[in-house]
Amino acid sequence: GTHDNSRPAACDTCGGRVVQRADDTEEAIDRRLALYDSETVPIIDYYRDQVERGPQQRAFTAQLRLARELDLPAIVHIRDKDGRWDAYDDVARLIEAEPGVRGVIHCFTVDGAHARRYLEAGFMISFSGILTFKTAADIRATAAELPIDRIIVETDTPYLAPVPYRGRTNEPSY
Repeated sequence: GTHDNSRPAACDTCGGRVVQRADDTEEAIDRRLALYDSETVPIIDYYRDQVERGPQQRAFTAQLRLARELDLPAIVHIRDKDGRWDAYDDVARLIEAEPGVRGVIHCFTVDGAHARRYLEAGFMISFSGILTFKTAADIRATAAELPIDRIIVETDTPYLAPVPYRGRTNEPSY
């Protein structure tokens, strides 16, 4: 999925993926789902504050419901401004309100309390190269607390290359 902060105004599909629009109904998403059959990608992005939160949350919930109905994993993308955790709180609340959805919290970067809420809701936690950054001691501490069978390591290629490759295009060989 993509979201309103980055999609072209007239884009119905981007690269063959289902597009999540803030004003989408479940039926509108479902019509496009034929193009996308391996996962859903619900997104909450408060980083740029370009789209109101209510419509983002409705689109996010619609994606979670589709994931549950179609037995697909929800690969959840969350982004907020530095020092603000509203998006992470809202995602926890929204996934807790939709029991039976499974998936992954992509590129996790917050605290153990949020991780435990996501795990209790049935989600896995993924970590990227950020885990190796000098400034990520808190994230490493959170990772160390979590059950190993609920953690995924991801490249998030081409971004977030681990140390000592930081600043380069990321790739799985790192």
